[in-house]
Order: sequence, then C-alpha cells, then structure tokens
Amino acid sequence: MLDNLHRHLLETLKDILEEKMSLPSAVVEPSETMPLVSLSTTLAADQRGRHREVNHAFFPFSEEDLEHTLLLQFYFQLPFSLYEARLSDLAFLLQVINNQIPLGCYSLNTQEKWVQFRYVTPLPHYAPLNSDMIGEVMLLLIAFQDMFPPVIESVNAGETSLQQALEAIHTIGFN
Repeated sequence: MLDNLHRHLLETLKDILEEKMSLPSAVVEPSETMPLVSLSTTLAADQRGRHREVNHAFFPFSEEDLEHTLLLQFYFQLPFSLYEARLSDLAFLLQVINNQIPLGCYSLNTQEKWVQFRYVTPLPHYAPLNSDMIGEVMLLLIAFQDMFPPVIESVNAGETSLQQALEAIHTIGFN
C-alpha cells in the first residue's frame, strides 16, 4: 500500500520539479543497490562541468510506525572521491558547515569514499505535496550544492588549507 503511495508522490514530485523548476526527473524502479522506488533529478553541471543530481526517496516506515507522517529524503553525492589523508580536516570542515546551514547535513561516506548531503523532511501522510514549499526547499538545497562543495573539494584535494576553507565558508554561509 505504501509503495503505491510513495510512487504516486514521487511522480507528483517529478511533475513539480519539471514544471515549476525545469529540472529533468525520472522515477527509478527498485534495484539491488536501491531497494526503494526513487526519483532522480538532474541539476545543472557543477563549476567544473560535472554531472550533478539529487535523488529522492521515502523512508519505508509502515503506517503502524508513522501513522500521520511520511519522511522524504533529498540525497546528493558530491562528484569527487575522498583522499584518506584529508579525512580529519574534511570531517571538521563539514561539522562547521553543518552548523551554519539551516537544513540538511554533509557527511563523509568513508566506505564508498565520497561526500554526501542529506535532507529529510516530514510530510503529512494524507495531504498533497505543496509545490511552492517543494520549490523553495529545492532552491535552498541547490544553493548549498553551489556554495559549499567547491570549498570541500578544494580541501579534499589539498589545494586549500583547513584554515583558508574556514575563512571562506564564513563569507558564503548563513552566519
């Protein structure tokens, strides 16, 4: 039952993102790597011309667990691999960034060797998606992906020191 609801809401979200924001999106069927129906939305390329996308999925709680609430995740994987030598600096930098942004958080996936960003929003179980709210949240999340990943990647690559990065994020963040 919830699978059908999740699919319907993701299709509605697809329509909102395509019509309101001109963001190409596609519903993705469950697979071995992602056992839930999800939505993949293509964003503009990053500053280096690399592909970016956000993936959306509902957490699979049963109606007995959450009777009135659905949890919709927005998930971004940054388009570069982690360098082990920089993990300590990156962990500290992400903590500082996370303390500045009002929604979501960056984290290190050391097993897969990438940086990810996640935001989970609660939605009313039996209400339609609010296209204006979705649009505003997406604009904010996309802004975070434009502002912070260049600094994160620069520290990861050793091009910028942690101190320089901390100074830079204080000028671009939500102080």
